[in-house]
Amino acid sequence: MRTGVLPLAAWGAGLIALDLLGILAFGLGALPAGLLAGAGAGSVATAVLAAAAASARAPDTRAEVLTLGSAATPIACAGVAVAVFGVAAGGEAFTWPGVGVAVAGLVGVAHERHAERRLEREARR
Repeated sequence: MRTGVLPLAAWGAGLIALDLLGILAFGLGALPAGLLAGAGAGSVATAVLAAAAASARAPDTRAEVLTLGSAATPIACAGVAVAVFGVAAGGEAFTWPGVGVAVAGLVGVAHERHAERRLEREARR
């Protein structure tokens, strides 16, 4: 089974690298630096926990639906990140577009989950 662990870990490492660049090259302030580093560390920690959970899980013999290349989850995550940045430091110019992108991503995730349940019901018949 393929998971999104590597892209999630890469996203977190990229945020941390961007944070370091901002601090060292541009004198990024404590609040934005902390937000960026915290988001990166949270992404890496989530990837590590997801990898541990996937390796500890017993093999499942039921039919499984794999959505390869789904863009909905990264879009939702990016929208949340932009919205949180907007609330903390960027202002309304970031907050509301971030909320809109996050909602669009979450609608996509809900659509994928609905399609997955429908396919599982059809597979059981």
